[in-house]
Amino acid sequence: MLRSNLNRSYRSRVRDPERALVESRRSAMQGLDYAVKKTTIVIVILMLVTTALAVYADDTGNEPRSGSAVYRTYCVSCHETGSQGAPISNDRNDWEPRLSKGPDALLIAARSGLNDMPAGTCSDCSDVELKAAIREMTKF
Repeated sequence: MLRSNLNRSYRSRVRDPERALVESRRSAMQGLDYAVKKTTIVIVILMLVTTALAVYADDTGNEPRSGSAVYRTYCVSCHETGSQGAPISNDRNDWEPRLSKGPDALLIAARSGLNDMPAGTCSDCSDVELKAAIREMTKF
């Protein structure tokens, strides 16, 4: 029975080559559609997993780094010695003109750079961490 169905199908394709071409194209497109759908599903799953991991990483309760830790990692090389015109840590004379502009101005300068201090020196620091580092440098 199976053999006769196969023979019939083969004979019908041989008799009508145009129909055979249409059927083969349809079959190829169905295979391509399946591959695209499968790839799309895999990409969506990977995006969801990546997003979930990022959200989990943000919600792990990590405390912000201390001002001292940020200062020692990113600021000390210039602010310890006054290199390139940076105000020396805990030197009232160096910091008072800057402090008079207010804490927001200091935070903006820490983010976007000022004079020889490049922008983004601590690009992964939060505002809380930068403010803590500024407090660390202005303990006088």
